[in-house]
Amino acid sequence: MGDPSLKSTPSGRSLQQCLHLVGFLDLFGVSMIVPLLNHHMKSLGASPTTAGIIGSCYGILQLFSSSIVGSWSDIVGRRSALITCILISALGYGLLGLSINIYIYAIARIPVGIFKHSLSISKAFLSDLVSEKERPHVMGRFNSASSMGFILGPVVGGYLTELKGGFYITSFLCTCIFIINAGKEDKDTILYQYNIYTMLLHSSVLTFFSILLYSVAPKMWIVILSSTFLAFSTSIGRICIVDLELTLGQKHGSGTLIGVGQSVTSVGRILVPLFSGIAQEYSPCGPPQLGAVLALASIFLMYKSKSHYDGTAQSKYKKE
Repeated sequence: MGDPSLKSTPSGRSLQQCLHLVGFLDLFGVSMIVPLLNHHMKSLGASPTTAGIIGSCYGILQLFSSSIVGSWSDIVGRRSALITCILISALGYGLLGLSINIYIYAIARIPVGIFKHSLSISKAFLSDLVSEKERPHVMGRFNSASSMGFILGPVVGGYLTELKGGFYITSFLCTCIFIINAGKEDKDTILYQYNIYTMLLHSSVLTFFSILLYSVAPKMWIVILSSTFLAFSTSIGRICIVDLELTLGQKHGSGTLIGVGQSVTSVGRILVPLFSGIAQEYSPCGPPQLGAVLALASIFLMYKSKSHYDGTAQSKYKKE
């Protein structure tokens, strides 16, 4: 658990900056390799459906490990849990660089599936260091730093892929970044007057229209425009979800709460790759169209639950 004495102190602020750097390097390394995974699986002889099944297996591992690792970080401490998760994830990405057949590839995804919770633990760590009212702003900065890594990673990964043995070079570079990471160890909220649930609902609406526009885009500039709005809406959505989890479940450990939230997210990681692979067998536009349908379903569920969660979360902020 975090040390309350670190809040609003120079040591606490320094630790926050360190965690922002951890988030940046984490997604920088991951985003170098993730866009190449499907292509690499196909080069190993896997069909889109097989690739979807392997992706679902990764989601299953995340489902069962998220809450366990979150609770474990509440017990052993954020720093120890974070370093352990980063190092074991580095082992998985290193093994991925040795995958010369689909079986080694599937085995390489196991340690990553179980221990790739560094971002979740970092968010729990940050929530220990700041007050409840500061949390959306701090989480927003953390997501901004992480998103910057997510933007730059594919550029570097795409360049390295053009080299001979590019996938393997990228995998080992990702491993090195994770090892380095282990060694290191806002205005929107004011606009909505801390009504986080409404902000989440509006970001989900934007997500739906962005995915829908992406699925029917006839030109590249429309793809870029819709992707930009999608990145914006999902970033806000992640901040709101984490903040709602921590606000509505204050009596539980933050690591446990975020871990359980990741478990719920992992259900999507299990089902979506499988359905996406099947949809892609029928149409290249199948996956984004499926995403638009799911986004619309989430909007409907949120609207039906708005009266309950909206008032509860907002009242807790007013007490702050």
